[in-house]
Amino acid sequence: FGTCGPGTKNFSLSACNLNQLPAGRLDPVGLKLLSLYPAPTTNSLTTNYASSPNLYEHKNSFDVRADIDPDTKDQVFGRFSYVDDPQYIPGPFGGIADGGGFQDGVQTALSTQSVVGYTHIFTPETINVLHVGLNHLHTTRDGPAGSQNGVPAQYGIQGIPQFPGNGGLPTITIGGLSTLGSNSFLPSDEISQTLEVTDDLTKVWKSHSFKAGFEGQDVKVSVLQPG
Repeated sequence: FGTCGPGTKNFSLSACNLNQLPAGRLDPVGLKLLSLYPAPTTNSLTTNYASSPNLYEHKNSFDVRADIDPDTKDQVFGRFSYVDDPQYIPGPFGGIADGGGFQDGVQTALSTQSVVGYTHIFTPETINVLHVGLNHLHTTRDGPAGSQNGVPAQYGIQGIPQFPGNGGLPTITIGGLSTLGSNSFLPSDEISQTLEVTDDLTKVWKSHSFKAGFEGQDVKVSVLQPG
């Protein structure tokens, strides 16, 4: 591209403004998106931006256990564990530009674990042990700007469903540059739950020990993420 006409005999970079795209041929949507990139932090031609934003984590957890011996032949114990670990990990660009990965954004992680154990002594040579456990984990992740609806339309991008958690800028990949917007797998809502039952019967006979039992698991996992 240049400003010199077809009759020009001698072209030069400075006189003809060569290698410059005419302003009328630049997409305004693209220009607006490019303006989201922050200024370089180094003089390098590539990999010239670095950031170390502050993250937030507020973790609460506790464990409770109880042991009961109703009589000399029975032992019962129960344990309950609770972990609530919300986090906020901002993307490298911050704000609408974001540029973070799947692990970045606003995260909740609520985990509970419950177990009950029962030991019964039939005779000194015959013992039965029963364990029942339940693990439950619920995690959610939203982009840092997930609560801001209407952002795509501000940048000329139509057809993006807008609802709580799906706000902000969608993932935009530009060749040679870092990704803009939130990760393409956000928002994310994941629930996993495992119920486990084990039972062991031990029999001692003379110098031998025999053990028999069973173990059963019921595993459930549900994931809600954009495709």
